[in-house]
Amino acid sequence: MCLSFGAMHIGTLVGLRRLNFGGSKRLRTIESALTTVREEVGPLDACSCLYESLPGYDIDPRSKEEHNLSIPLHLNAVIRVKTDIADPHRILDILLDIEARHGRDRSSTDERLHRTLDLDLLLFKNENAESILVNAEQLTLPHPRLAQRNFVLFPLCDIDPDLMHPTEGQTVKELVLRNLKRREEALQQSLANHSSCGNDNINGSAAPYTLDGNLAVPRRCFAPNDKELWTVKGSKAAITDTLRWIGEVMQRYRFNSAGKQEQAEPEFVESLCHLKRLLENEPQTPRLMGVLNITPESFSDGGKYYGNVEAALGHARNLVADGAHIIDVGGEATNPNVQEEIPVEKETERVLPVIEAIRKHVGAGAVISVDTRRKPVAHAAAAFGADMVNDVSGGVSDPNLLSFVASRGLPFVIMHSRGTPKSMDSLANYENTVDEVARFLTEKAILVMQMGLPRWRLILDAGLGFAKTPEHSFEILRSLRELQAKIPNGIPILIGHSRKRFIGAAIKNFHCPTTVKLGEARNSDRDKQMGDRDIAGLAVACWSAMCNCVDILRVHDVKKTALVCSVMEMLVAQHASDPAVDFCALFPGCPCPETRHAVHVSSWVEEDLVNDGYTDCDSFSDAKHREQALVQTSDQSGVIQEESLKDTEGAEKRLKRLKEWRVVLHNDDIHTFECVETAITKVLPHISRARAYDIALHAHTNRQATIILTWKEKASEVATG
Repeated sequence: MCLSFGAMHIGTLVGLRRLNFGGSKRLRTIESALTTVREEVGPLDACSCLYESLPGYDIDPRSKEEHNLSIPLHLNAVIRVKTDIADPHRILDILLDIEARHGRDRSSTDERLHRTLDLDLLLFKNENAESILVNAEQLTLPHPRLAQRNFVLFPLCDIDPDLMHPTEGQTVKELVLRNLKRREEALQQSLANHSSCGNDNINGSAAPYTLDGNLAVPRRCFAPNDKELWTVKGSKAAITDTLRWIGEVMQRYRFNSAGKQEQAEPEFVESLCHLKRLLENEPQTPRLMGVLNITPESFSDGGKYYGNVEAALGHARNLVADGAHIIDVGGEATNPNVQEEIPVEKETERVLPVIEAIRKHVGAGAVISVDTRRKPVAHAAAAFGADMVNDVSGGVSDPNLLSFVASRGLPFVIMHSRGTPKSMDSLANYENTVDEVARFLTEKAILVMQMGLPRWRLILDAGLGFAKTPEHSFEILRSLRELQAKIPNGIPILIGHSRKRFIGAAIKNFHCPTTVKLGEARNSDRDKQMGDRDIAGLAVACWSAMCNCVDILRVHDVKKTALVCSVMEMLVAQHASDPAVDFCALFPGCPCPETRHAVHVSSWVEEDLVNDGYTDCDSFSDAKHREQALVQTSDQSGVIQEESLKDTEGAEKRLKRLKEWRVVLHNDDIHTFECVETAITKVLPHISRARAYDIALHAHTNRQATIILTWKEKASEVATG
């Protein structure tokens, strides 16, 4: 059988209702359509993340002022499907029929932006992987507006960033970058137009529709249940764009912050204000998963809640009150000292009463996860109210668990491990820890997505402490960004470090003698050890917040972690009005394009400050940019002078008079010394080419690096060569 491949856009634009900016009907519609496409067109080959986008007006003939702003935000995704249907017109007919069955009204009176479901065939390749071009009345391939719509390009970039657009002659990644540049220009123009009024561009004072859904950055979402949509790390610009749009809507309808106006539209106002509050409260630090072990054998808290539903329920309430977004209920200990695995029936008996009690008494606001490796336990837990499944074996222990979560659409945590809890320590052998962990997680994620579970229902966990030595675990933590770049884009990362042995190994001098096994230690000794590990583990919480790529922390002491995260929230906060977008944060798996480096240079002769400079340009890596760039310098009198860097020799003579330069680089992806060296090469090519300066890293964070450049006397003769 010859298979063709079709890339399809799935969008749902369900009409606005009270608090309908979460998942609810929109999410059910888009996932139902995905299932139907799999059944009637062909199996999934790839699935993008889920994106929430602003309304787009690309084909609406009316002026801006005539548009109806009281419409919902849209959900969008792209899938690639294998099919034995060779005729794209036949596929279009199937998609139109699926739309109709989901309530799509294609009559002339239908409001375009209130569609229940929108299915578009974007691209089609035949069995020879050749792109099919179609220009017919009912179908155009590639889709005529694909290249201008961020809400389609972003999910398509998740699947294949290097896919060449058949008629544009650019890759999907290049089209995204082109649109991001257009977005930045639109924001800068809007800001310039309104700067004379002294207004903030984010608070809605700008004219309506600064950005619509085509240029605005769509919000990448994870769905922890059927009601909520959480923002995945890297989507800060999307929140900014959405809040700007809300401000413009408020201004258009003259709402105040409380949603009051002369001619009120209650449902519209309430939902919009609710969305605004949700986005303003989106954490920039990781969300917290609180641990609730219903076991007698767990190494850290075994027996505390075993056989006592009331105690477990009380602890669950405390976890939520302390700041937990997820409660992870487990009935099987992964303590390597446990000699035997418990039967499935026993594990089920432990967790079901607790899950049922939490769902009944804590409320629908708590996301409940069941920590299990077994399908029967997950099946029963879901029936009693569990929202997601957390599998420490990554689907290895019971492959049927993968098909179960895929068929039910349950959010699923895939963790890397090897062997069983009893055998895993003997399997901690790696040639390249990060590569091997990333490869396992990627293969499992692709497998379960091809089985039908959408990417927005997946979480990946590197499995710290599972089949890993302490050094392996710390290596993974040090390499979180590298790990993120090696797994599929947009899947949330979970870190489970709490009370693990590698934390204990790092603070071993403060523990009881190592000859005493944890299982043999008295409860007071164990509590002290775990308390020490809780405090030490806060360093991992801080590190995860700084790396800005961890979405969830699984912890025992939620309160302490939440307090630390509240401080880190302020430390990692970014200015909301920055029009630039960090492409590498959005698509860490894509090779980073040429980025802008904002550089502040301070130079000294002897002890005296001679000049300060600032330059900001796209890149100094080629002659065109170098000729256009100017260095602004000021002497002690404050006179500003400009000197073109195209005169490399003249600039070098001036630089040779200076013994030391201190350079501060501002960039969203400066996290290694290699990144710093690359930045120096781009920003100061006349220095790095001749290696006239020794480069020493003075201090750095993930967004800023301070480098001291010391002049090498012997290099002066060749500095201009």
